[in-house]
Amino acid sequence: MTRPPLPLTVLFAMIVSTTACDSGILGEESSCPEDEPSTETSSQTRDIYVVQAEYEDALDEEGVLSADACMALCKAYWQDDVDSFSITDCTDVTVDAAEPMLSCEADVTRWLCEGRAHEAVGRQERVWGPTAEARWLARATHAEASSVGAFLTLARELEAHDAPQDLIDRARAAAMDEIAHGQTLGALAREAGGRCQPLVFGDTPERSLEALAIENAVEACVGETWSALVASWQAIHAPSEELRSTFSKIASDETRHAELARDLHAWAMDRLDADAQGRVHAAAEAAWDRLVAHLHGFDGPTSLGLPEPDQALALVGALRAAVA
Repeated sequence: MTRPPLPLTVLFAMIVSTTACDSGILGEESSCPEDEPSTETSSQTRDIYVVQAEYEDALDEEGVLSADACMALCKAYWQDDVDSFSITDCTDVTVDAAEPMLSCEADVTRWLCEGRAHEAVGRQERVWGPTAEARWLARATHAEASSVGAFLTLARELEAHDAPQDLIDRARAAAMDEIAHGQTLGALAREAGGRCQPLVFGDTPERSLEALAIENAVEACVGETWSALVASWQAIHAPSEELRSTFSKIASDETRHAELARDLHAWAMDRLDADAQGRVHAAAEAAWDRLVAHLHGFDGPTSLGLPEPDQALALVGALRAAVA
């Protein structure tokens, strides 16, 4: 992983302005990757309570819930998340007829609208909302809020590892940025009817510099840098002036956070031996692979200015080539 020759602000502007994968945004056709990446599906199982009246309406004449009816209920009740999903199995596990419950299994593809994660910050990423836009905003609000704790905890860890004061101060400043992001996106989410489960915070772990460097490489050098690029795209392509202004401010802040991640990465790698450096690099490459797999074929809420799936793949390919 090398530092790009240009500041990320300039690099993002170049990538966004030149990415028009089969969309005609630039008035001409540009090429998409010809080889489709292999998808990495995440299988999830949830026990879901169903409204008794709806459950009883779905029973057949013999009082049995057929496989098709079970799958249909799972699909209806699973729609509480912004993820793209496909129900693969359903089992009626009802014990009390007054509280019917289904065990639903689905293949899930995440749309990453992530803030910075940290081992001490647990995420309960279940979100609700009447539309994909509401659910995306709720999940983004949750991610931004979790980043506040992540950055504050990171600052304490950096102090414990005798990091330069500049890195510590920038981590704390980033936490303040994330508070503002959470407030802004939270207002938009509430207006759209979106909500999410509360955050869970744990104790600050005592971790090695290598563990910290791996998390920084995965969560920030890959994840947060990607989020900054997406926000830069939204700042141009969101349909309203309000949204463009919102994402322009978020993009500016997140780009600064991504620069912090690169500087933290360089500082940590200088202090690790060759074997540890190799493990950090491998973790980052795996994170890029997961990101590409997650983005493949996802149909996100473009009404918020998000890129189409082919545009997202072109964007992430250009970003990875420039910074990985």
